Amino acid sequence: MEKRINWISVLVFYVISLAIAWAALDYFRGSIWSGLKGLGPFIGAIVVLAIWKNKNRQFSIWGNKPSKSLIGLLIPLGLALVIGIRQTDFFDNIHINGLAMAALGLAYAFAEEYGWRGYLQEALLPLGLKASAMIIGVMWYFWHFSWLSPHTNFTNELSFLALCLFGSWGMAVTAMKTQSIILPACLHFVFNLFGVLEIKSIELVIPIVSVMAWVYLVQYWEKPITEEPLA
Repeated sequence: MEKRINWISVLVFYVISLAIAWAALDYFRGSIWSGLKGLGPFIGAIVVLAIWKNKNRQFSIWGNKPSKSLIGLLIPLGLALVIGIRQTDFFDNIHINGLAMAALGLAYAFAEEYGWRGYLQEALLPLGLKASAMIIGVMWYFWHFSWLSPHTNFTNELSFLALCLFGSWGMAVTAMKTQSIILPACLHFVFNLFGVLEIKSIELVIPIVSVMAWVYLVQYWEKPITEEPLA
């Protein structure tokens, strides 16, 4: 029997995600605390999964290879500790600062991906991998509310939409292969990190080497990607 999409639960999830993101961006405008918007998808997923229980969830935090997910998580943390991050000043020591920034960035990315991948991608998979990834990419774009900024323009928004679609596709494929929320969260962290670090900064070694390591890790994950709708 073909699995059907519960569009009511999808709507509830997205409304909660948008409401929390809007509240955080509006209340903490211009502050680092506006990053609490990442709790929107996380809380939205918790609510809908509590109401509409699914005992046969395909994705889990650590996926079908927990040890590889742990390795994938430790790679950026280790690199950030060794290389350090100099462009923020939470701590005077650049190495401790790097570890703290990586940990916070990964925690933020995980909160988002728990919703986008942990709930929404699985909910939309009956549409197929490509369609579900593109829909999530569009929803993810609108969730950022960048289109409401008085400082943006059509070109910027079109570029950001393309980035959201590309990122959503990459994280969707990673989630399908690994069944993990951790690995897509790691990729999400890298997307965010590229937006923070200066182009010629030594810290760019962190995302570049991390991505190279993750590509190798996922390539040998031993579970094929399928684009067929789930039955």
